[in-house]
Amino acid sequence: MPIIIRTAFNNQEWSGHCQQADRDRRLFQCKNDVVKTGYKINKKGVCQATCWESTLCEKYWWQSAVGEFSDRAEGKAYFVYRDTDSTLVLWGRSTITERDGSFIYFKKFKPLDEHKKIKGITYKELESIGVPSWGAGTFRYINEKTASVLDAIIKEGSYYFDDPAEPFSDIEGRRNLKKHLKLERSSRLVKEFKASLSNYKCEVCKFDFGEKYGQLGYGFIEAHHNKPLASLKRQTVTTINDLSAVCSNCHRMLHRSNPPIGIKELAQLIEENS
Repeated sequence: MPIIIRTAFNNQEWSGHCQQADRDRRLFQCKNDVVKTGYKINKKGVCQATCWESTLCEKYWWQSAVGEFSDRAEGKAYFVYRDTDSTLVLWGRSTITERDGSFIYFKKFKPLDEHKKIKGITYKELESIGVPSWGAGTFRYINEKTASVLDAIIKEGSYYFDDPAEPFSDIEGRRNLKKHLKLERSSRLVKEFKASLSNYKCEVCKFDFGEKYGQLGYGFIEAHHNKPLASLKRQTVTTINDLSAVCSNCHRMLHRSNPPIGIKELAQLIEENS
């Protein structure tokens, strides 16, 4: 069976010790000892850890810290890392060549080009395409159908995921719209939108996950599509100007009525009931 592996981030394209490791926020899992990499920084800011991430795209092997790989591990391997907003980035793909206990070896491969890495993927979205629920552990076995979906995601450079709060029951309409919405409703669009924000406060209630939960919540916010899916015409193009930053509670409330109410209307309801 193919596998998907969750690595730590490496800012040298998984081919060397991380540079400026004391300033790179993407290394938060190493700094906080979430991932046991032996994180240690010298005076030049270079990480001295002897982690697998620093040689993965040079030696092309991986070691499981939680047990041996079974005979099921064969075929393709996909690599993701956890981003600062707790979503996942699909950054690489290779083919398994050998397994030896807790070690697994791959064909030579390079990380995907930066603009081709698939960012902003949630665990629920992975589950929706067949990846088993992910709690502890660094890898999951997946079936060939799920592997083919991941291949398609990499080929297209993005993937269409439904707005989890938005109901849509017209199957034929979904089929007709899905193709042209794939890029417009993609994780990449949401990622670009979040990168454009000056802060991560909810536009409705002003809640800030970072202020409430610290490092865990920093950078987390949901993107609300102001144009409901069912109202979009075939030639409609969704841009970051059509998105609003909202917290999880407000996002659900926006979609509680049909059609969804607007940002200003929900803010007014909060004010009236405070």
